[in-house]
Amino acid sequence: MNRTPQPACPPVPGSPFPVPFPGFFLLLILGLAGPLAQAAPGDRVVVIVCDGLRPDAITAETAPRLAELRARSAVAPEALCDLPTGTLPNHVSLLTGLEAHRHGILLNFELPGRVPHPTVFEHAATAGLRAGFYAGKDKLAFVAREESLIRSRIHPEPRVLLDLLLGDLPADDPDLLFLHLREPDSTGHAQDWMSPAYFEAVAEIDLLIGELLDALQRDPRPTWVLVTADHGGFGPNHVFNTPTVRRIPWFVAGPDVVPGPMAEAVVTTDTMPTVLLLLGLDVPEGIDGRPRGDVLSGRAAPPTNAPIGPPCLVLPLALIVLSLAVSGAGCHNNR
Repeated sequence: MNRTPQPACPPVPGSPFPVPFPGFFLLLILGLAGPLAQAAPGDRVVVIVCDGLRPDAITAETAPRLAELRARSAVAPEALCDLPTGTLPNHVSLLTGLEAHRHGILLNFELPGRVPHPTVFEHAATAGLRAGFYAGKDKLAFVAREESLIRSRIHPEPRVLLDLLLGDLPADDPDLLFLHLREPDSTGHAQDWMSPAYFEAVAEIDLLIGELLDALQRDPRPTWVLVTADHGGFGPNHVFNTPTVRRIPWFVAGPDVVPGPMAEAVVTTDTMPTVLLLLGLDVPEGIDGRPRGDVLSGRAAPPTNAPIGPPCLVLPLALIVLSLAVSGAGCHNNR
């Protein structure tokens, strides 16, 4: 008796693969489950970069909120910026963990395009985390890829920039928050570092940072705050390789932090891997910076030099193979 040939298993509409619809639907759900779970609110890291802030400008008289925060922080006994001592090269070093001679950004003015190396924002986004970027200089748009951020704002006035951040904060609730304030650098260039006007600018940003700290304290979410700078300065500039230019503040406050001096000196490139450490993420291979686990007590550091891949990649691939095998077996039984 002639049998009518059975048609091959039809593909799911819109799909080139002969995967049964229920299996495809299950695959879709399971494939998304991991990223959705990772996106759930957890610990938060806030990075504050005060452009041109020298560590010896932070005192109880000139910057009481920063001084109080530093007193309950793990503090680098010495921290140095990268060479050359410009704002843009050091922000690329800070956010990529690469030294300037490797990332290749040596000019300190606005550049077209975006940084050609992964930044901490890309690593956070790959893990399903949300990042917000706020900066006081247009040139820093170079380090902020829009697709890795839930919010990106640039404004030269520190007061306006902070108001924008505080307005966004409740709705955005980022896991990683980056704030760059252009002062006291602008005043240092205009009226010299460590001048009365410079200290007035330090006092102004101290008030703004205090407002941000107060807003963060009203949120019960565990939060680390890392404060640093891109360079110091002497006279009206920061172009020389001298201690007054190279030395920067670098301290971290938050859960499990051991207050007081850290074990070793810090360099700018240590910032990116330390932020990944605090977020609970692996540190990528091939960078120059080190995750500074000595800021914490009772908290294991993630593996260093471990490549970071897309989240939940293995499970969807395995399910695709399984679904194809099942659909193939079904086609064989219908012949």
